[in-house]
Amino acid sequence: MISIQTFLWTFALALVSCFTEYQLAKLQDIKHLKEKKRRLVLGCLKVVWIVTGTLFGFPLPLFLLGIGIFCWLSAVSTYQINSNALTDSFILFLLFSSLSLFLLSAVSLACRISMTDVSAHFTLRMGMILLLQLALGAAADFVRHFLIFPSNMERDLQEDHFFLVFLAGCVLYVFADSFIGLSDVYHTTVSLLVLSGNFLLLTLLILFLHHKWWIFHQRWLEEEHEQLSAERKKAHLKREQLQRSLSCDALTGCFSRHFIDEKIQAFQSSGKSFSVAFLDMDGLKKINDRDGHAAGDCLLIYFSKQLRARLRDGDLLARIGGDEFLLVLPDCSEENAQKLLTRIRNELTTPMPPAVSVSFSFGVASDLHKDTAAIIRDADRAMYHDKSRNSKGGVS
Repeated sequence: MISIQTFLWTFALALVSCFTEYQLAKLQDIKHLKEKKRRLVLGCLKVVWIVTGTLFGFPLPLFLLGIGIFCWLSAVSTYQINSNALTDSFILFLLFSSLSLFLLSAVSLACRISMTDVSAHFTLRMGMILLLQLALGAAADFVRHFLIFPSNMERDLQEDHFFLVFLAGCVLYVFADSFIGLSDVYHTTVSLLVLSGNFLLLTLLILFLHHKWWIFHQRWLEEEHEQLSAERKKAHLKREQLQRSLSCDALTGCFSRHFIDEKIQAFQSSGKSFSVAFLDMDGLKKINDRDGHAAGDCLLIYFSKQLRARLRDGDLLARIGGDEFLLVLPDCSEENAQKLLTRIRNELTTPMPPAVSVSFSFGVASDLHKDTAAIIRDADRAMYHDKSRNSKGGVS
């Protein structure tokens, strides 16, 4: 008959082992239902092995070998056979086995009995494995912090190879220690060696994991920085395009009405003298009707290009309508503006072949005491007077 004490120990160990397996299963972040079912079966079998091995006192090497096999199968069921599976199975096995040997040697030193006697003592054996399972379950989130790396990160295969070699060496060391634990003679030196050796192994393992996590974290930060920089650059380009669309005419490359209004207001605020000219191309409608709007657009581009080439540095030309342009001439009197535009019109009307002849009408205003809209209206009114006097005009 099984005593109540044995039943309670077994029940407690099974319950805690199930909790620990659930916590460790979350480390693998399984998404597919088939893999979840497979991982559940393996987890149950592992719990059965732990409870059975602890209850009946399996030899330590055999007990740890079973744990290692289940760790390997659990990892392979998720990743298939690759470096990720090897790494995870090695780490989970080492955490369990090294902590087991650490506790075993610590109890051996504390009770001054051999490690074999500790393993043979039912209460000590059950208590150690129960404490171990509690520690692993509680530390699962801490372990997850080091084991889970971004899936889209590029891995360093050479560094992974070195890490796997290190883990394989640790596994061999643990198995060697487990055979030492079979000795039924108490030796303080042996227990100290096992205790200190496994403490050092756990410390190196944690440091190694932290090193790998730090490297991956730095790579992640670099990729995030590059992505944010690319997004900022894209946003900056969009902002520049938006500003350009607000300040420039898309067809001719001249300034926009909004931009030229702001410049006029700025000149007025600063008290700087300037003249405003309103220009209207002659004959554009006939070109559009006869040859199509594409030909009219080409003529607009040609006209604005020829006009800008003849203006002074600092003069601002804006397209404000279909064939209407606004010209701001800083530090230029109305008389000088009239002379400049008359000369430009003569050059464009009678160009040297094979250049196209283009005519335009214009009006100039320069009253600094009026607001922007009033100045433009005066220039527009003067342009219509000029157009009425200009009986020839047009395009040839």
